[in-house]
Amino acid sequence: MNTLTIVTAHPDPKSFSRSLAAAYATGANRAGSIVQTLDATELQFDPVLRGASRTPMHDEPDLARLRAAIDTSAHVAWFFPTWWAGLPAALKGLVDRLFLPNVSFVYEGGLPRGLLKGRSTRTWHARTGSQPWPPERHRVRRRPSRGPRCAPSALPAWRRRARRGEV
Repeated sequence: MNTLTIVTAHPDPKSFSRSLAAAYATGANRAGSIVQTLDATELQFDPVLRGASRTPMHDEPDLARLRAAIDTSAHVAWFFPTWWAGLPAALKGLVDRLFLPNVSFVYEGGLPRGLLKGRSTRTWHARTGSQPWPPERHRVRRRPSRGPRCAPSALPAWRRRARRGEV
């Protein structure tokens, strides 16, 4: 049986993000999955990553419960609004505290290697307002191309061959 963890991050229980999460949970339940839903704004934990991940911090009970839920889940779904072009503060603090070196990933040869393999994840961002972002009046309008703006030798080899008709 599939297990699913849903993480929401909106303080209003009647928000669009939470409504999407509830519909997602209903569909997953109907499909036979075991669903656990947690909201980042209701969890009791310190959202500040003290020691810049160099000093281990003790997991509060709610954070330990979410970490255990993610460890046992086959899929994690995130539902949150986009505020000021970013995550809500509660979710940002949660991500900072959850996904730490030597817990979620390790560095091998200077590159990160993930420790959460075998799971899938999806994110749903909801934003308010009817204006497209960025607003139309701030779009950069580009001039028509007037040819290369660099020396021909600086162009990629495939572009030079195309200009010579060798393609």
